[in-house]
Amino acid sequence: MSAYGSTCAGWRTASWNVAAINNNPWEYYMDHPSPTYHAIMEGVQKFVAAPGADDVAVSAVFTEAMMAGLEAAMLGAGIDAAAVEDTRAYWASDLKDRKIMSGFLKDDAMGAKRLCSMPDRVTNTIGLADGSVACRPTVINMYGGELGSVEAWWPQWRAFFFEDKVAVVDKKAGKAEKLPALMLSKIPRAKYPALTEAEEAMSVPLQLVCCAVFDAVLVHMMNKVSPDGSWLALKSEITAALSEDKVAKTVAFLESGYATSDVVFLQECGKRFHGALQASKFSSTHAVLAPAASGAFKRDQASLLLLAKDAFDAATVEEVTAAVEAQLDEKSKKMLADGDVFAVTASTKTPGAPPKVLVASFHGDTNGLATIPVLDALAKTSADLGLPLVFGLDANAHTADRAKPGKNLGWPEFVAAVEKTASLAQCHDLGPDGKTPPPLSTFNARTYIQPQLNKAVPLEDKATSKLTDRNPKDYVVFDKAVFSAADVGVDNTGDAARSYSDAPFPTLAFPSDHGVLRARRRPRDADAPIAADAADLR
Repeated sequence: MSAYGSTCAGWRTASWNVAAINNNPWEYYMDHPSPTYHAIMEGVQKFVAAPGADDVAVSAVFTEAMMAGLEAAMLGAGIDAAAVEDTRAYWASDLKDRKIMSGFLKDDAMGAKRLCSMPDRVTNTIGLADGSVACRPTVINMYGGELGSVEAWWPQWRAFFFEDKVAVVDKKAGKAEKLPALMLSKIPRAKYPALTEAEEAMSVPLQLVCCAVFDAVLVHMMNKVSPDGSWLALKSEITAALSEDKVAKTVAFLESGYATSDVVFLQECGKRFHGALQASKFSSTHAVLAPAASGAFKRDQASLLLLAKDAFDAATVEEVTAAVEAQLDEKSKKMLADGDVFAVTASTKTPGAPPKVLVASFHGDTNGLATIPVLDALAKTSADLGLPLVFGLDANAHTADRAKPGKNLGWPEFVAAVEKTASLAQCHDLGPDGKTPPPLSTFNARTYIQPQLNKAVPLEDKATSKLTDRNPKDYVVFDKAVFSAADVGVDNTGDAARSYSDAPFPTLAFPSDHGVLRARRRPRDADAPIAADAADLR
């Protein structure tokens, strides 16, 4: 029998990377109920992969008149006249006669120069000082204006960049009003050597031209593929589900399915989502906890914790994130941002539970290279404090065939690291030989309607492509001398059974690209099985 007795009925835990708002409603394939959606996806793929006669010259879509208007707008905004003149010559000698697909969107050299992706990153969705956003007129964000033709799109795009200042937070001046065109910086050749010296020198006006061509081509393509305008209605529907209503939808999903959880580990949470949780029903039933670091919400990717007030004494919660991070070496620290790791200690109220525990939530880097260092740091902190650990995380662990030591964390490597700590275990049953893969918790693949076409996955390959994120990424780790796991499952449907559907998500009904991992914790010495009733699925 453990030192804590055997009367604890067990804690219900859930770990969920809710994912910050995805501004591009078309970026990932989704299991959409409408045949129109799938027809559009097929049409776009064909247009990109085999455009045939539709692979027209750039100047047939973004016209000479538009280029002249853009040139005048750049000069009027005070952009360096010599750079603008050089860009106009570059347009005439190089850009305007390129084919829109083979010579522009699909050209590897153009991609390597970041002349489209860099301005998209800066201007796609600009966060404003009042907490709202300004969206560039483009297919690939939440912009709701008229995009039914290139002719209708163009004056809106030009006004966005050169007429309508946006109020943003400036590091030096505080709140400042800026023209989006003047928010672009030179692209450094030292970082992107595909650029020539001349392209680097004129890279600000050249980015504006390439961004204009990119957006024009997308508007042209979508209206060519869907001439009846049905793509616009779908864009509005998907935008509402995955972006505009995402915060409310995510909170409602947690309230309906996981309100009785004793511990909820959350990752990639935005400031607005944190505020919505504080205003939700959870504020009365759970301690809604966030990192104290000032930069925790800078990228809208903070890790949070919800601790049930009937299981934990909220007044005793103490953040110990700094103690965990102090265990990391400098290389590991550089892979993390404020808010990725969040750890607290708290006294418990549950009979039979340990009197005090260390609880942590963590969001791993894309390749999972920081995951094992953070695991080890938590194990050391747990030992130093003399407290058992309960830890929910997006490990960013990949299937065994995608693992590359030192480059891409595989689940076997992660599980081996957990076992190496000697004190910890992870929640998934890996079979008698320890080789049964953990359940998948992600399934998303990029479409052809986004700026990085080298990452696009053909429709027919979305379940098998190495570019598809279909991996066992999510885990709950715990002190194996104190707890064991029961009733483990992944939910990406929100149905009555909280089941997992092996189809691309998010969907109109499910708002994240990670499933919710649920795992019941029970005392190690409680031999009686815990019934998998409806309450346990929450």
